[in-house]
Amino acid sequence: MAVIEPFRGFRFVDPGGDPAACAAPPYDVIDDDERDGFAARSPANVVHLTLPRAVDGLDRYATAARLLDEWIADGRLVRDEAPSFHLQDAVFPGPDGAPVRRPGLIGLVEAKPIGEGPMRGHEEVQAKPVEDRYNLLRATRANLEPIWVLYRDAAGVVDELLAPARAAAADATATLDEATFEFRRADASVSAAIREHLDGTPLYIADGHHRFTVASRFHAEHPDDAGAAYRMALLVRAEDPGVVVLPTHRFVDDLSAEAADAVATRLETDFDLIPTDEASILADLARADDPGTIGVARRRDGAWHLAVPRAPVKERLAATSPAPLHSLDVVVLHRHLLDPETLGHALRCRYVRGEDDPLGLARSEDVPLALLLRPPTIATILEVSDRGLRMPSKSTYFSPKAASGQVLHRFDDPSLLG
Repeated sequence: MAVIEPFRGFRFVDPGGDPAACAAPPYDVIDDDERDGFAARSPANVVHLTLPRAVDGLDRYATAARLLDEWIADGRLVRDEAPSFHLQDAVFPGPDGAPVRRPGLIGLVEAKPIGEGPMRGHEEVQAKPVEDRYNLLRATRANLEPIWVLYRDAAGVVDELLAPARAAAADATATLDEATFEFRRADASVSAAIREHLDGTPLYIADGHHRFTVASRFHAEHPDDAGAAYRMALLVRAEDPGVVVLPTHRFVDDLSAEAADAVATRLETDFDLIPTDEASILADLARADDPGTIGVARRRDGAWHLAVPRAPVKERLAATSPAPLHSLDVVVLHRHLLDPETLGHALRCRYVRGEDDPLGLARSEDVPLALLLRPPTIATILEVSDRGLRMPSKSTYFSPKAASGQVLHRFDDPSLLG
Protein backbone atom coordinates (compact mmCIF):
# COMPACT_ATOMS: atom_id res chain seq x y z
CA MET A 1 0.00 0.00 0.00
CA ALA A 2 2.65 2.51 1.00
CA VAL A 3 4.39 4.38 -1.81
CA ILE A 4 7.35 6.42 -0.55
CA GLU A 5 9.17 8.48 -3.15
CA PRO A 6 12.40 10.47 -3.03
CA PHE A 7 12.13 13.88 -4.65
CA ARG A 8 14.10 16.88 -5.83
CA GLY A 9 13.28 19.17 -2.96
CA PHE A 10 14.08 22.83 -2.45
CA ARG A 11 16.36 23.34 0.55
CA PHE A 12 16.10 26.55 2.57
CA VAL A 13 19.19 28.78 2.49
CA ASP A 14 19.52 31.63 4.97
CA PRO A 15 21.22 34.70 3.45
CA GLY A 16 23.27 35.00 6.65
CA GLY A 17 24.57 31.45 6.32
CA ASP A 18 22.58 29.85 9.16
CA PRO A 19 20.18 27.17 7.85
CA ALA A 20 18.68 26.81 11.34
CA ALA A 21 17.38 30.37 11.07
CA CYS A 22 14.91 29.15 8.44
CA ALA A 23 13.25 26.61 10.76
CA ALA A 24 9.97 26.95 12.66
CA PRO A 25 7.21 24.71 14.02
CA PRO A 26 4.15 23.90 11.85
CA TYR A 27 1.85 26.79 11.01
CA ASP A 28 -0.98 25.74 13.34
CA VAL A 29 0.96 25.90 16.61
CA ILE A 30 2.37 29.40 16.10
CA ASP A 31 0.55 32.48 17.42
CA ASP A 32 0.99 35.97 15.95
CA ASP A 33 3.79 37.02 18.29
CA GLU A 34 5.69 33.77 17.73
CA ARG A 35 5.23 34.15 13.98
CA ASP A 36 6.83 37.59 14.09
CA GLY A 37 9.69 36.23 16.18
CA PHE A 38 10.48 33.49 13.67
CA ALA A 39 10.10 35.91 10.76
CA ALA A 40 12.70 38.18 12.37
CA ARG A 41 15.25 35.33 12.51
CA SER A 42 15.72 35.31 8.75
CA PRO A 43 14.21 36.75 5.57
CA ALA A 44 14.12 33.10 4.47
CA ASN A 45 12.31 31.74 7.53
CA VAL A 46 9.56 29.36 6.48
CA VAL A 47 6.82 31.32 8.31
CA HIS A 48 6.97 33.95 5.56
CA LEU A 49 5.48 31.21 3.36
CA THR A 50 3.35 29.16 5.77
CA LEU A 51 1.88 32.18 7.58
CA PRO A 52 2.16 34.91 4.94
CA ARG A 53 1.14 38.53 5.42
CA ALA A 54 -0.59 40.43 2.63
CA VAL A 55 1.60 43.08 0.98
CA ASP A 56 1.54 45.37 -2.09
CA GLY A 57 -2.16 44.86 -2.67
CA LEU A 58 -1.82 41.08 -2.90
CA ASP A 59 -3.73 38.77 -0.61
CA ARG A 60 -1.86 36.46 1.78
CA TYR A 61 -1.82 33.54 -0.61
CA ALA A 62 -0.62 35.48 -3.63
CA THR A 63 2.07 37.01 -1.43
CA ALA A 64 3.33 33.54 -0.52
CA ALA A 65 3.36 32.48 -4.17
CA ARG A 66 5.36 35.56 -5.16
CA LEU A 67 7.82 35.01 -2.30
CA LEU A 68 8.31 31.39 -3.34
CA ASP A 69 9.23 32.44 -6.87
CA GLU A 70 11.53 35.19 -5.57
CA TRP A 71 13.33 32.84 -3.17
CA ILE A 72 14.00 30.34 -5.95
CA ALA A 73 15.28 33.11 -8.20
CA ASP A 74 17.58 34.69 -5.60
CA GLY A 75 18.94 31.47 -4.09
CA ARG A 76 17.10 31.38 -0.78
CA LEU A 77 15.70 28.05 -2.02
CA VAL A 78 18.03 25.67 -3.83
CA ARG A 79 16.77 22.57 -5.60
CA ASP A 80 18.48 19.22 -5.06
CA GLU A 81 20.35 18.03 -8.14
CA ALA A 82 18.97 14.50 -7.83
CA PRO A 83 16.02 12.90 -6.05
CA SER A 84 16.75 12.17 -2.41
CA PHE A 85 15.22 11.59 0.96
CA HIS A 86 15.74 14.15 3.69
CA LEU A 87 16.30 13.01 7.26
CA GLN A 88 14.99 14.90 10.25
CA ASP A 89 15.92 13.54 13.67
CA ALA A 90 14.53 15.17 16.82
CA VAL A 91 16.42 15.02 20.12
CA PHE A 92 14.46 16.12 23.17
CA PRO A 93 14.11 15.42 26.92
CA GLY A 94 12.16 12.27 27.74
CA PRO A 95 9.84 11.81 30.75
CA ASP A 96 12.84 11.06 33.00
CA GLY A 97 14.84 14.00 31.66
CA ALA A 98 17.22 11.82 29.63
CA PRO A 99 17.53 12.73 25.94
CA VAL A 100 15.35 10.82 23.47
CA ARG A 101 16.13 10.60 19.76
CA ARG A 102 13.30 10.28 17.22
CA PRO A 103 14.55 9.42 13.71
CA GLY A 104 12.45 10.60 10.80
CA LEU A 105 12.49 10.32 7.01
CA ILE A 106 11.06 13.02 4.72
CA GLY A 107 9.73 11.72 1.42
CA LEU A 108 6.63 11.89 -0.72
CA VAL A 109 3.51 9.82 -0.04
CA GLU A 110 0.50 9.35 -2.28
CA ALA A 111 -2.18 12.02 -1.92
CA LYS A 112 -5.09 9.62 -2.39
CA PRO A 113 -7.97 10.35 0.01
CA ILE A 114 -7.90 8.69 3.40
CA GLY A 115 -9.27 5.18 3.02
CA GLU A 116 -8.65 5.01 -0.75
CA GLY A 117 -4.87 4.71 -0.56
CA PRO A 118 -2.32 3.85 2.11
CA MET A 119 -3.16 6.84 4.31
CA ARG A 120 -5.32 6.50 7.41
CA GLY A 121 -6.45 9.19 9.82
CA HIS A 122 -7.90 9.40 13.31
CA GLU A 123 -9.29 12.94 13.73
CA GLU A 124 -12.14 14.97 12.29
CA VAL A 125 -11.16 18.08 10.34
CA GLN A 126 -12.61 21.58 10.50
CA ALA A 127 -13.72 23.54 7.44
CA LYS A 128 -11.92 26.82 8.17
CA PRO A 129 -8.32 25.52 8.31
CA VAL A 130 -8.99 23.27 5.31
CA GLU A 131 -10.03 26.28 3.22
CA ASP A 132 -7.06 28.31 4.44
CA ARG A 133 -4.50 25.65 3.54
CA TYR A 134 -6.30 24.88 0.26
CA ASN A 135 -6.01 28.50 -0.84
CA LEU A 136 -2.32 28.49 0.06
CA LEU A 137 -1.68 25.23 -1.82
CA ARG A 138 -3.57 26.43 -4.88
CA ALA A 139 -1.55 29.67 -4.98
CA THR A 140 1.89 28.13 -4.38
CA ARG A 141 1.48 24.67 -5.91
CA ALA A 142 3.87 23.40 -3.28
CA ASN A 143 4.04 21.49 -0.01
CA LEU A 144 5.69 24.13 2.15
CA GLU A 145 6.14 21.94 5.22
CA PRO A 146 5.85 18.22 5.98
CA ILE A 147 2.96 16.51 7.64
CA TRP A 148 3.89 13.81 10.17
CA VAL A 149 3.05 10.19 9.35
CA LEU A 150 3.57 6.94 11.28
CA TYR A 151 4.24 3.48 9.85
CA ARG A 152 4.57 0.09 11.52
CA ASP A 153 8.10 -1.33 11.53
CA ALA A 154 8.71 -3.13 14.82
CA ALA A 155 12.14 -4.37 13.74
CA GLY A 156 13.30 -0.90 12.70
CA VAL A 157 14.34 -2.02 9.22
CA VAL A 158 13.90 1.40 7.60
CA ASP A 159 16.01 3.10 10.26
CA GLU A 160 18.67 0.44 9.75
CA LEU A 161 18.70 1.10 6.00
CA LEU A 162 19.23 4.79 6.69
CA ALA A 163 21.92 4.29 9.38
CA PRO A 164 24.84 5.04 6.98
CA ALA A 165 23.29 8.39 6.07
CA ARG A 166 22.81 9.21 9.74
CA ALA A 167 26.45 8.40 10.47
CA ALA A 168 27.43 11.55 8.56
CA ALA A 169 27.56 14.92 10.28
CA ALA A 170 24.29 16.85 10.20
CA ASP A 171 23.93 19.45 7.45
CA ALA A 172 22.31 21.72 10.01
CA THR A 173 20.77 21.67 13.48
CA ALA A 174 17.87 23.79 14.69
CA THR A 175 16.47 24.17 18.19
CA LEU A 176 12.72 24.72 18.57
CA ASP A 177 11.46 24.85 22.13
CA GLU A 178 13.13 21.93 23.94
CA ALA A 179 13.84 19.86 20.81
CA THR A 180 16.96 19.96 18.67
CA PHE A 181 16.45 18.88 15.07
CA GLU A 182 19.24 17.42 12.95
CA PHE A 183 18.87 17.83 9.18
CA ARG A 184 20.57 15.48 6.71
CA ARG A 185 20.08 14.11 3.22
CA ALA A 186 20.16 10.51 2.02
CA ASP A 187 20.44 9.69 -1.66
CA ALA A 188 17.80 7.68 -3.43
CA SER A 189 19.90 4.51 -3.54
CA VAL A 190 17.98 3.10 -0.56
CA SER A 191 14.56 4.02 -1.93
CA ALA A 192 13.92 0.65 -3.60
CA ALA A 193 14.71 -1.25 -0.39
CA ILE A 194 12.52 1.08 1.68
CA ARG A 195 9.65 0.80 -0.77
CA GLU A 196 9.94 -3.00 -0.82
CA HIS A 197 9.93 -3.20 2.98
CA LEU A 198 6.95 -0.88 3.37
CA ASP A 199 4.95 -2.41 0.52
CA GLY A 200 1.51 -3.21 1.89
CA THR A 201 2.07 -1.14 5.02
CA PRO A 202 -0.60 1.43 5.92
CA LEU A 203 0.41 4.96 6.86
CA TYR A 204 -1.12 6.87 9.77
CA ILE A 205 -1.42 10.64 10.07
CA ALA A 206 0.00 11.77 13.39
CA ASP A 207 -0.13 15.50 12.65
CA GLY A 208 -1.50 17.14 9.51
CA HIS A 209 -5.05 15.90 8.90
CA HIS A 210 -6.11 19.26 7.45
CA ARG A 211 -3.09 19.54 5.18
CA PHE A 212 -3.46 15.99 3.89
CA THR A 213 -7.18 16.56 3.28
CA VAL A 214 -6.22 19.59 1.21
CA ALA A 215 -3.61 17.63 -0.75
CA SER A 216 -6.01 14.82 -1.63
CA ARG A 217 -8.71 17.33 -2.60
CA PHE A 218 -6.33 19.25 -4.87
CA HIS A 219 -5.08 16.02 -6.47
CA ALA A 220 -8.65 14.90 -7.16
CA GLU A 221 -9.37 18.25 -8.83
CA HIS A 222 -6.12 18.12 -10.87
CA PRO A 223 -5.61 14.43 -11.72
CA ASP A 224 -3.21 15.24 -14.57
CA ASP A 225 -0.86 17.27 -12.35
CA ALA A 226 1.86 14.70 -11.58
CA GLY A 227 3.39 16.72 -8.76
CA ALA A 228 0.05 17.14 -6.99
CA ALA A 229 -0.28 13.37 -6.74
CA TYR A 230 2.03 13.41 -3.70
CA ARG A 231 2.25 14.98 -0.25
CA MET A 232 5.55 15.66 1.50
CA ALA A 233 5.64 13.88 4.84
CA LEU A 234 7.94 13.12 7.76
CA LEU A 235 7.71 9.36 8.31
CA VAL A 236 8.45 7.91 11.76
CA ARG A 237 7.98 4.32 12.84
CA ALA A 238 5.06 3.97 15.23
CA GLU A 239 6.99 1.80 17.68
CA ASP A 240 9.77 4.35 18.22
CA PRO A 241 9.97 5.47 21.88
CA GLY A 242 10.31 9.05 20.64
CA VAL A 243 6.68 9.05 19.46
CA VAL A 244 5.03 10.99 22.27
CA VAL A 245 1.39 12.05 22.61
CA LEU A 246 0.61 14.83 25.07
CA PRO A 247 -2.83 15.74 26.43
CA THR A 248 -4.97 18.44 24.86
CA HIS A 249 -7.07 20.07 27.58
CA ARG A 250 -10.13 22.27 27.09
CA PHE A 251 -10.70 25.69 28.66
CA VAL A 252 -14.15 27.29 28.62
CA ASP A 253 -13.49 31.02 28.87
CA ASP A 254 -17.03 32.35 28.39
CA LEU A 255 -19.29 30.57 30.87
CA SER A 256 -22.57 32.20 31.86
CA ALA A 257 -24.20 31.43 35.20
CA GLU A 258 -26.90 29.49 33.36
CA ALA A 259 -24.34 27.40 31.46
CA ALA A 260 -22.34 26.79 34.65
CA ASP A 261 -25.49 25.50 36.34
CA ALA A 262 -26.22 23.21 33.39
CA VAL A 263 -22.69 21.76 33.50
CA ALA A 264 -22.93 21.28 37.26
CA THR A 265 -26.26 19.47 36.90
CA ARG A 266 -24.87 17.19 34.20
CA LEU A 267 -21.82 16.37 36.30
CA GLU A 268 -23.84 15.61 39.42
CA THR A 269 -26.41 13.55 37.53
CA ASP A 270 -24.27 11.51 35.18
CA PHE A 271 -20.85 11.27 36.84
CA ASP A 272 -19.34 10.10 40.07
CA LEU A 273 -17.33 13.06 41.35
CA ILE A 274 -14.16 12.17 43.22
CA PRO A 275 -12.72 15.12 45.17
CA THR A 276 -9.08 16.02 44.65
CA ASP A 277 -7.07 19.24 44.75
CA GLU A 278 -5.04 21.42 42.45
CA ALA A 279 -1.74 19.86 43.45
CA SER A 280 -2.95 16.29 42.88
CA ILE A 281 -5.54 16.37 40.10
CA LEU A 282 -3.19 15.70 37.16
CA ALA A 283 -1.46 12.80 38.91
CA ASP A 284 -4.80 11.41 40.07
CA LEU A 285 -6.14 11.66 36.53
CA ALA A 286 -3.12 9.85 35.10
CA ARG A 287 -3.61 7.00 37.62
CA ALA A 288 -7.37 6.70 37.10
CA ASP A 289 -8.47 3.26 35.90
CA ASP A 290 -11.93 4.12 34.59
CA PRO A 291 -12.13 4.90 30.86
CA GLY A 292 -13.71 8.26 30.13
CA THR A 293 -12.54 9.93 33.34
CA ILE A 294 -12.23 13.72 33.07
CA GLY A 295 -10.51 16.22 35.36
CA VAL A 296 -12.76 19.17 36.21
CA ALA A 297 -11.64 22.47 37.75
CA ARG A 298 -14.36 25.08 38.42
CA ARG A 299 -13.50 28.61 39.42
CA ARG A 300 -16.82 29.51 41.01
CA ASP A 301 -16.48 27.02 43.86
CA GLY A 302 -12.73 26.40 43.69
CA ALA A 303 -13.43 22.67 43.41
CA TRP A 304 -11.31 20.04 41.72
CA HIS A 305 -12.82 16.66 40.85
CA LEU A 306 -12.30 13.57 38.78
CA ALA A 307 -15.55 12.97 36.90
CA VAL A 308 -16.13 9.27 36.23
CA PRO A 309 -19.03 8.48 33.87
CA ARG A 310 -21.77 6.35 35.38
CA ALA A 311 -23.14 3.21 33.76
CA PRO A 312 -26.00 4.91 31.82
CA VAL A 313 -23.51 7.27 30.15
CA LYS A 314 -21.26 4.39 29.16
CA GLU A 315 -24.25 2.45 27.82
CA ARG A 316 -25.49 5.41 25.80
CA LEU A 317 -22.10 6.07 24.25
CA ALA A 318 -21.53 2.37 23.56
CA ALA A 319 -24.84 2.32 21.69
CA THR A 320 -23.99 5.38 19.59
CA SER A 321 -20.21 5.15 19.14
CA PRO A 322 -18.24 2.02 18.23
CA ALA A 323 -15.31 0.74 20.25
CA PRO A 324 -12.77 2.01 21.04
CA LEU A 325 -14.24 5.51 20.61
CA HIS A 326 -16.99 5.30 23.21
CA SER A 327 -14.57 4.80 26.10
CA LEU A 328 -12.19 7.65 25.22
CA ASP A 329 -12.07 10.62 27.60
CA VAL A 330 -12.41 13.09 24.73
CA VAL A 331 -15.53 11.33 23.40
CA VAL A 332 -17.18 11.28 26.83
CA LEU A 333 -16.42 14.99 27.08
CA HIS A 334 -17.67 16.16 23.69
CA ARG A 335 -20.42 13.66 23.00
CA HIS A 336 -21.93 13.68 26.46
CA LEU A 337 -20.80 16.26 29.00
CA LEU A 338 -20.58 19.11 26.49
CA ASP A 339 -23.04 17.74 23.94
CA PRO A 340 -25.19 20.81 23.17
CA GLU A 341 -28.32 18.75 22.47
CA THR A 342 -28.30 17.15 25.90
CA LEU A 343 -26.59 19.97 27.79
CA GLY A 344 -28.86 22.63 26.34
CA HIS A 345 -25.92 25.01 25.84
CA ALA A 346 -23.25 25.14 23.15
CA LEU A 347 -19.96 25.90 24.88
CA ARG A 348 -16.93 27.08 22.93
CA CYS A 349 -13.69 25.43 24.08
CA ARG A 350 -10.16 26.70 23.80
CA TYR A 351 -7.56 24.00 23.24
CA VAL A 352 -4.56 23.92 25.60
CA ARG A 353 -2.12 21.48 24.07
CA GLY A 354 0.69 19.87 26.00
CA GLU A 355 0.69 22.49 28.75
CA ASP A 356 2.91 21.45 31.66
CA ASP A 357 0.78 23.36 34.18
CA PRO A 358 -2.72 23.78 32.75
CA LEU A 359 -4.23 24.63 36.13
CA GLY A 360 -1.62 27.29 36.73
CA LEU A 361 -2.44 28.73 33.32
CA ALA A 362 -6.18 28.55 34.05
CA ARG A 363 -5.64 30.32 37.36
CA SER A 364 -3.51 33.09 35.87
CA GLU A 365 -6.03 33.65 33.08
CA ASP A 366 -9.02 33.38 35.40
CA VAL A 367 -10.61 30.56 33.37
CA PRO A 368 -14.03 29.62 34.78
CA LEU A 369 -13.98 25.96 33.67
CA ALA A 370 -10.96 23.79 32.86
CA LEU A 371 -11.52 20.26 31.56
CA LEU A 372 -8.48 18.03 31.77
CA LEU A 373 -7.93 14.99 29.56
CA ARG A 374 -5.48 12.13 29.22
CA PRO A 375 -3.94 11.46 25.81
CA PRO A 376 -5.00 8.34 23.92
CA THR A 377 -2.34 5.67 23.51
CA ILE A 378 -0.55 5.03 20.22
CA ALA A 379 -2.24 1.62 20.06
CA THR A 380 -5.67 3.23 20.38
CA ILE A 381 -4.87 5.85 17.73
CA LEU A 382 -3.80 3.17 15.29
CA GLU A 383 -6.88 1.06 16.06
CA VAL A 384 -9.19 4.02 15.49
CA SER A 385 -7.42 4.70 12.18
CA ASP A 386 -7.53 1.05 11.07
CA ARG A 387 -11.26 0.93 11.68
CA GLY A 388 -11.92 4.10 9.69
CA LEU A 389 -13.23 5.95 12.74
CA ARG A 390 -12.65 9.56 13.80
CA MET A 391 -11.99 11.16 17.16
CA PRO A 392 -13.18 14.72 17.77
CA SER A 393 -10.87 17.37 16.38
CA LYS A 394 -7.81 18.17 18.52
CA SER A 395 -7.91 14.85 20.35
CA THR A 396 -4.18 14.23 19.99
CA TYR A 397 -1.05 16.34 20.29
CA PHE A 398 2.05 14.56 19.04
CA SER A 399 5.20 16.20 20.35
CA PRO A 400 7.61 17.56 19.42
CA LYS A 401 6.08 18.62 16.12
CA ALA A 402 7.93 18.06 12.87
CA ALA A 403 10.15 21.02 12.02
CA SER A 404 9.37 23.15 8.98
CA GLY A 405 11.97 25.12 7.05
CA GLN A 406 14.27 22.24 6.06
CA VAL A 407 12.94 21.38 2.62
CA LEU A 408 9.81 21.93 0.52
CA HIS A 409 8.30 20.08 -2.40
CA ARG A 410 7.12 21.99 -5.47
CA PHE A 411 4.80 20.35 -7.95
CA ASP A 412 7.11 21.07 -10.91
CA ASP A 413 9.66 18.53 -9.61
CA PRO A 414 11.31 17.17 -12.80
CA SER A 415 11.77 13.72 -11.24
CA LEU A 416 7.98 13.31 -11.06
CA LEU A 417 7.07 14.71 -14.45
CA GLY A 418 8.67 12.01 -16.60
